Amino acid sequence: MSEICKAWIEFIAAFLGVVGTVFAAYGTYLITQWYHAFSLIDFLGSATLVAWYFVTFRREKALAEASRGGELSPNQERKEVSLSGIYLVAVGFVLQMVSAVLILTDATSYLLTKL
Repeated sequence: MSEICKAWIEFIAAFLGVVGTVFAAYGTYLITQWYHAFSLIDFLGSATLVAWYFVTFRREKALAEASRGGELSPNQERKEVSLSGIYLVAVGFVLQMVSAVLILTDATSYLLTKL
C-alpha cells in the first residue's frame, strides 16, 4: 500500500472515529434532554462534576448532584427529539465501526508487508 493511501486511511479512520463519538454523545444528550433543567453548557458542567465524583469514589455526592438537576426539570419529553437522538447514536456507532474497520485494514496491511 502506498504511503499516501496509508495516510488517507489513517486520517479518515481517525476523523470517522471522532465524528462518530460526537454524534453518539450528542444523540445521547438529545435522548435525555427532557431530563435536563439546564442549557447544554450547564449540562456539560454538571455531567463533568458527576463523573468526577464517581471517579473520586464520592458516589453519594454524584447522586445528589444528579438528582438536583432532575428535580429542577419542568420539561416534558418531545419524542421527535428523543427519536432523533437515537438515530444519531446509531449513526455514531456505525461511523465508529467504519473507523475501526479502516484501522484494522491499515494494521493488517502493515503486518502483511512485514511478514
